[in-house]
Amino acid sequence: LEIGAGVDVPIGDDVSVFARGHVALAGYFASARIVDSELGSLGRTWLAEDAWEVGWTVGTAVRLGPSVRWVVSYRHVHTGAESNAISVGFSADIR
Repeated sequence: LEIGAGVDVPIGDDVSVFARGHVALAGYFASARIVDSELGSLGRTWLAEDAWEVGWTVGTAVRLGPSVRWVVSYRHVHTGAESNAISVGFSADIR
């Protein structure tokens, strides 16, 4: 679950830069069952954790057509599962 807000600033007709902040609640779940061919079932363990995340994303978007944009962004998460990510992709307006 993620909630965020930000700004999108046009630079010319087809290019914009953006910055967004977010707050998120993430869940991590794992289950493991251990079985040995000679000893049989040795048991099962379950792990469930939650983590709050706070971070931001900055990037640029280039308009390729009336409803398609090429987007490059950098995202940093400060808390929870701290991470850095670079994304390259396309976005489309569906109407």
